[in-house]
Amino acid sequence: MKIESIPIYWKEGKRGRFDSDMELVKSDDAAIDRSQDSALFKYEQIAVADSKDLNKPKFIQSFVLNMTSPNKVDQLIKEQRPLPEEIIVSDKTTDEVNWTVSRASIVDDVVFFMYAKTAKTNLTRLRTEIRSNSKYSIKTRGELLKLIEDHLAVYSQLGGKIFAVGHIRSGPVRCHREDENLHWHSCYYADVDNLYVFKKPISITEFPFIRVSRQSSITLLSDKEYDSLRKVVEGHNNTLPDYVKNSIARPMPLWKINKENWIGLTNEFERRFSSEKQLRTFYLDYLLSAIGDQKRFFTECRCSRPNMNDSFMDYVIRFNGKFLPVEAKLLVNGSESLIKTQVSKYVNNSCIILDNKGRKITGSDCHPDKVLVIDKETIYMYDGKKDSLDVIFELKNLNNTADLKTVRNIIIHHL
Repeated sequence: MKIESIPIYWKEGKRGRFDSDMELVKSDDAAIDRSQDSALFKYEQIAVADSKDLNKPKFIQSFVLNMTSPNKVDQLIKEQRPLPEEIIVSDKTTDEVNWTVSRASIVDDVVFFMYAKTAKTNLTRLRTEIRSNSKYSIKTRGELLKLIEDHLAVYSQLGGKIFAVGHIRSGPVRCHREDENLHWHSCYYADVDNLYVFKKPISITEFPFIRVSRQSSITLLSDKEYDSLRKVVEGHNNTLPDYVKNSIARPMPLWKINKENWIGLTNEFERRFSSEKQLRTFYLDYLLSAIGDQKRFFTECRCSRPNMNDSFMDYVIRFNGKFLPVEAKLLVNGSESLIKTQVSKYVNNSCIILDNKGRKITGSDCHPDKVLVIDKETIYMYDGKKDSLDVIFELKNLNNTADLKTVRNIIIHHL
């Protein structure tokens, strides 16, 4: 790893570019006033992948990113160039793209780029729609049909094939886009560098051992799938970059996690949870049971406020003599404003129903104006009076049961 200064874009308190998985090195120069409405550019120092480390053996996570073609005319007009071409052109120029990734990915993970086999269906449907729609002028119709033919030409070479591989250089950032098209149907982006386009793309028929997801653009690979895919790629006379050759795909063995080993095992795999449900089941349930006043905690608690719709808290724990709401998120970075809006509904409640037996508490039973927010990297404290969401503990510093007392004391300090 190395430290690098990068530009951070702020507007209305939203961070637009930040490495969520690496440690932020704070400095006076990086201080930004969130209250300002104007757009700001500042520099912050973050840890990113060091090119010198790419040749060292690593345990990583790998996935296939299955990109598709536009399915609406406005998307076709906006994107114009087929998505695979963005990877191919970047390989020959900047050698880096900012692209959709798994929100569970971290620095040094490996992504294989694939052009969806079903992309042709979108293109042929759009071609029929354009030809039959009288709202387009003859000139516009011709331009749109030319774009379709360009996309189909790329599809004829890459459709249903893995055609490139890349190295994840920075952790995922949740991006808020007006069009919501993205690349596509995901809002988590990261810098991907050291792109390598295969001389001979690999058809989906060559890797039947991988079940490419139809529900998501991202398919996580097991260790065996990763090894087998590397052999297939090399078997077609493609040269793999060193960061692929020297890496070992090692997904976190969730089935092995228990109350005795949950700290050590999840740290070993850098808490690579792929969903909020995993984070809650295999980490937060153990954490909250260990740091609360008692082992018992409450989940999916219903809270009521006057003249407002009811909302549901992920957890409520008894902490330092009173109750404290807890919200679980896989990744907070980039979503601070949305999360503050959500958890602001958890403070000053007239009634909270703790369980299906109807056990109730009131606002006076809770720590006033406080909500604990935890993602896979960090513990935050929300303060309702200030409408602030502050980092209070980095989970990478939780290494043994003795550190649990430290975590508890830090939370108490911020109540």
